[in-house]
Amino acid sequence: MVHSGNVQNGAVNQCRSQPLTTPGIIYLVWAATGTATNGQAPAFSLLIVDSAMAISKHLQAVFFDFDGVLVDSTKLKTQAFYTLFESYPLEAVEEIVNYHRQHGGVSRVLKIRYAFESILKLPLVDDQLNELARRYEELVVQQVISAPWIAGARQALEALAGTCQLFLISGTPQAELRHIIDNRSMAHYFREVLGSPVTKIKHLHNLLHGYSLQPERCAFVGDAHTDIHAAKCHGIPFIGIQGEYTFPEGIRVEPDCQRLIEALSRLH
Repeated sequence: MVHSGNVQNGAVNQCRSQPLTTPGIIYLVWAATGTATNGQAPAFSLLIVDSAMAISKHLQAVFFDFDGVLVDSTKLKTQAFYTLFESYPLEAVEEIVNYHRQHGGVSRVLKIRYAFESILKLPLVDDQLNELARRYEELVVQQVISAPWIAGARQALEALAGTCQLFLISGTPQAELRHIIDNRSMAHYFREVLGSPVTKIKHLHNLLHGYSLQPERCAFVGDAHTDIHAAKCHGIPFIGIQGEYTFPEGIRVEPDCQRLIEALSRLH
């Protein structure tokens, strides 16, 4: 690999009720590969059962957001905004944090600037902005490296890695994002790992053209309005992973990544 650069609840429940013999779906099956020793449970390995390579037949690429989609780090970053603005009036801080929650995938620099200009109504010079961004990075990086996976995310990446191209697109600054991905040993899953300040819309434009991808044969998996908007701009089918953001009606949403393979296979 090259390392660069609510469907609603009822529908989700219906999806879960499908039997594991549905044709054309890739399923993840856990199988024991050892025996218990010293009172410990046997080791388990992931077997990928591929029914007619359903996904590889129609899907060229999947674009993933990072925080809240693959790694359970959204609340860590929300807490960091509370800490960053803790010296300001609580009412203003709550408004800032709410803005952050509803604008996942937006660069922290833009969020901090918005907080000062539109909520706090205070001037913000570049040196102050850079210092706040640096402090935010210090608050979150190690915690994100250590954060747990979203349920089913690692297994989904393992299943998809041999069937289509995978790309990571995040609002996290690019150098920081790559540092996190390298330290989590995730780089091998992705053709490219891409962060801010380039927007997700621009990243998608570059990838679609650079890899000769057909938008209708791709998918974007995200958890924020920014992700939906970027996918919609390019006509890319979208699947949401439920987190702090309230998805609009009509969006296919999964509670986590445990049924992501099935959801992707049903896009076309």
